[in-house]
Amino acid sequence: MVVGRSLRITVGTLILALGAGLIPPLGAPRAAGDPPPAPESYRLTGRDAAILAGGAAAFGLGSFVLHSRTQEVPPSGLDPADIALDWDRNSLALPNPDALSGSNLALGASLLSPSAVYVAFGGSETSWAGAGRLWTVEAEAALVAGGITALLKRAASRPRPYAYLSDTQRPDDPAYDVTGEDAFASMPSGHATVAWASALSGATYLAFARPDLPGSVHALGGALAGGFATATCVLRVDAVQHFPSDVVVGSLVGGVTAVGMAYLNRDEASVEGSRGVALRNCLLGAAAGTVIALLFTPPASPFLD
Repeated sequence: MVVGRSLRITVGTLILALGAGLIPPLGAPRAAGDPPPAPESYRLTGRDAAILAGGAAAFGLGSFVLHSRTQEVPPSGLDPADIALDWDRNSLALPNPDALSGSNLALGASLLSPSAVYVAFGGSETSWAGAGRLWTVEAEAALVAGGITALLKRAASRPRPYAYLSDTQRPDDPAYDVTGEDAFASMPSGHATVAWASALSGATYLAFARPDLPGSVHALGGALAGGFATATCVLRVDAVQHFPSDVVVGSLVGGVTAVGMAYLNRDEASVEGSRGVALRNCLLGAAAGTVIALLFTPPASPFLD
């Protein structure tokens, strides 16, 4: 599959670049004879602990305590006439199992993109303490958004699109099993939620924390976040794991939570540069990345099959 190969190349190149030292290490280079820098400490605050615990509790409640309302799926599949939105009904197609692995790779790239931008372009202010705060913001956004999504899944109990296909149309794969509870947890998409929550929270947090970085860096961070998160969404639909409305709702939950967590973790200390301009560049980059992903991720792409 074209997208799967592209994502593998992207992630593989990033890993190789990190390993080969093509991306600068954390911290400014030290001149010969300079004393080693004092280690910077990093610790979770009480607010961090409360947010992480709350998100984990909501995720655990939705995933392990509450249950979806299930129904028996006949050999011919559920009746597509029961799908309310024409957009969703028209999206039904034969599953592309390769898109499953592609969506997982795109999700992984979404999680990595803020760290890659920070390490590559953070300059002399890059530090392990700064990286720790960035990762904490991403974890908080992902857990809170994931918890909300888990609760919404149980409340909606929406059948996944493959439940509307016949036995002969569904791949012989556990991911397409219509007898389990997961077959009725389509709305909203967890992949879309976590991809947007993690990637955009990291990109927008860098806008709040490092407005001194060039505008092009913030635009790039937003573009990578929006591009990989959108590719995740498109591939979940291509795999017939979700309806388009599932990934739209998941994206909204993840995106709103991302910006909220980044704003909550902003540093009030005086910094060089305008946070408003940095945030604008980041969000414009995210919009551009979304458009690019839609143009070059099958089956949404008008250019690629």
